[in-house]
Amino acid sequence: MTWDARLIGRENELKTLSYGLEQIQTGHGSILFINGEAGVGKTRLVEELTKQKTSFDFETLTGRCIYREGTDPYLPFIEMFKGYLSVHPYLAKTILSSFMSPAEVIFDIYPSEKSKYSPRSVESEKNNTDENNTSIKTSNLEIVHDIQLLEGKHRMFETVSKIIINISQKKPLVMFLDDLQWADSASLHLLHYLARNITDQRILILGAYRPEDLDFPKEYVHPLQELITRLGSENLFSILELDRLNLDATTQIVNDLLEVEKVPNDFAELINSESEGNPFFIKEILKTLIDGGALSIERDQLVLNISPEEIVIPTSIKELINLRLQRLDDECVEVLEYASVVGNEFNFELLKNIIEIKDSKLIKVLNKLTEAKFIIDQKGYEGFTWKFTHNKTHEVIYNGIKENIKKIIHLRIAKYLEDVKIDNIDDVVYDLSYHFYHGFDFDRALSYSIEGGEKAIKSYANKDALNLYNISLKSLRRLDEKLANTNHYKEKKIEVLSKLGILNKTIGEWDKAIDYYEQTIPICDEIKAPQKRSKIYLYLGWIYQQRSCWHEAQNYFRKSLSMAQVIQDSFISAEAYHGLGAVYEREGELENALECYSTSHKFAEENYDSLNLAKAHNAFGRVYNLQGNYSKAVEHKKKSIVLFDKIHDLPELAKAYTSLAITFYDMGELEKNIEFNEKCIELADQISDIRIKGYGLSNTVEALVKSSQLEKAIDYASNALEIFKKLEERFMISLSHMNFGMIFHHKKEWSKSKYYFKNAIGFMENLNIPYHLADCYRQFADMYRSKNEPTKVKYYLEKSREIYLSIAAANYVKQIDEELNKVSLIR
Repeated sequence: MTWDARLIGRENELKTLSYGLEQIQTGHGSILFINGEAGVGKTRLVEELTKQKTSFDFETLTGRCIYREGTDPYLPFIEMFKGYLSVHPYLAKTILSSFMSPAEVIFDIYPSEKSKYSPRSVESEKNNTDENNTSIKTSNLEIVHDIQLLEGKHRMFETVSKIIINISQKKPLVMFLDDLQWADSASLHLLHYLARNITDQRILILGAYRPEDLDFPKEYVHPLQELITRLGSENLFSILELDRLNLDATTQIVNDLLEVEKVPNDFAELINSESEGNPFFIKEILKTLIDGGALSIERDQLVLNISPEEIVIPTSIKELINLRLQRLDDECVEVLEYASVVGNEFNFELLKNIIEIKDSKLIKVLNKLTEAKFIIDQKGYEGFTWKFTHNKTHEVIYNGIKENIKKIIHLRIAKYLEDVKIDNIDDVVYDLSYHFYHGFDFDRALSYSIEGGEKAIKSYANKDALNLYNISLKSLRRLDEKLANTNHYKEKKIEVLSKLGILNKTIGEWDKAIDYYEQTIPICDEIKAPQKRSKIYLYLGWIYQQRSCWHEAQNYFRKSLSMAQVIQDSFISAEAYHGLGAVYEREGELENALECYSTSHKFAEENYDSLNLAKAHNAFGRVYNLQGNYSKAVEHKKKSIVLFDKIHDLPELAKAYTSLAITFYDMGELEKNIEFNEKCIELADQISDIRIKGYGLSNTVEALVKSSQLEKAIDYASNALEIFKKLEERFMISLSHMNFGMIFHHKKEWSKSKYYFKNAIGFMENLNIPYHLADCYRQFADMYRSKNEPTKVKYYLEKSREIYLSIAAANYVKQIDEELNKVSLIR
């Protein structure tokens, strides 16, 4: 008995997939998600599609997501590319020959850039500095690191997209991602990016997931559910739901599996009722009945060895699997338990080194388990590889292991991996952190999770880095109290909490970032680390400054400054003064802003810090611009351009161009605004920095609108919005929507203008950025002024004034009052 059956009861679903396959032949790419409960046949349906005989040849790439914490970012995509290269090895020389670790194979595709910012080069730079310049270099590296985070992820995504498109140009391509409910967040972000870029390509992306695993507590949203919502709002995908099978289909499956001439109706009804039409349950029930002797086959006929009323069929898959496990001998159960701790997939080499069974015996046991359909063998990249026949089987076995035994197995796996991968530890750093943590070796778990977190950050997988740093934090909390209270581990805790703060700030979780930063402050006091505490105050200050919480921002910048002065750290002093200047600038207290920027400039001069000197000149330019002193604004912004050019800081140079363009706009010199924004865009293209390009495009829109180049304005605004959607930069998405509001205002398409302004307002309210929300209300009022609706003009101006008043932006309150007076005169 092979326990194989035809694909039954899925004819319509297979037609849907086949239609998608036909469409890609003509360059109409699409993404389709298949959802259904565990065991309903999602994977089998896709396997059947790939066996289809069509009028054209096509390529298939498959990647699976794994059920556990700390999995490698982009794992299903890495698996896809490995599979492709195993079939087309000649491509390895042209695509992958210079890369070391699995993630770097595809997802770190700029080794020259990487070396510039690698830990070794950082360490070398630090070692070559004297004591006075250490803090300056450290900060500069943080700036470079921020730029790398912003640029690299999207450069990487573009490259992955190009590789996939190149593959599809040779043959139409079907990409299948299985078990998406367990996907790492980095893979989901990449999937979102690809969905936006394959609509005109010969690519069909299929994803399978279990909807029941997307149910999170109310306060959380499952990452896949979030992606589905986003794709749905952009009309980028479709869903195919697999339901359970009806009685006829169940009967056919029983017939196929048992290879009998006829299935009695009452027996088919019993199986259908107990399995509820789930194909995997049908198979497991039949195996359980045959293994237990309740059912046998004689001369192609089913024979019940007990009366029908004596048949007791477990109602849950867990009980079914446990019943089957009870029929195995102890060695088989032991091998399955060890394998389940390794993961849903495992290879012979690892398994034989963690279990005390002779190789020959282990092979026999694995063959026995393969015959019993608990596991299946598959082509592996590193020797003989097996996987569990069903993810649920893996889960049930793993969860059924006693905790003390589970702990021992995890520890054995971790120690084996550590020994065998000593020269390539990066390849398994995620596995090491995961297994050491669950093996209760929290010291090693801490070390490897921090290392893995850094690796995830370099791969631009921020949410995965968060998971690993959370393991770091849990490891610290579970260390022996005496050990955990040493200064060494307190410094580690500061490092971990700071990274959690930085990561949460990066993904827009500002409240969480603040909480993590605040947790570090008492620890800094305990170990007498005033410089670390002063830096934490800086981080907190910038978060509150971005949220337009002026009082809190000033408070933290002043705390940082006070501490920096005590320890005589001139670099932190310069940063703190710069932060205070930014607060005053946003509040409209421009003289105070200039004073703070001047002090920051002084510290930069004393430390020969050209980067911060250039930034100070740009800040001077912004302030003079707000004061209406355009000649001085242009002078200082041009100085910043010269300095950035001199030190060859091309990203900052591009930003300086667009900053100068803003001044020309305010001077009414629209052509110069467009000219310098175009310089920014051109340089951004040269250095492949799509974020800065987005800023240049966005900052050009209003000048294009005022110079009546509305179609070009729409083009620029659309490209900017697309960039910031890819970057998931919600603040700039909101400004892009405001740009569209202005465009349609000037086109007198009022309903579209209102739609985009309201979208922008919604974004800004959710982000809690009152300064920009007030500006959006002001722009919205201007639209109603053009419509000659003074009541609404007054309403939105008053909302704008109320916000400016609440954040003490006196200069802007005065401007709104002048506009309100004009409205009153009109009425």
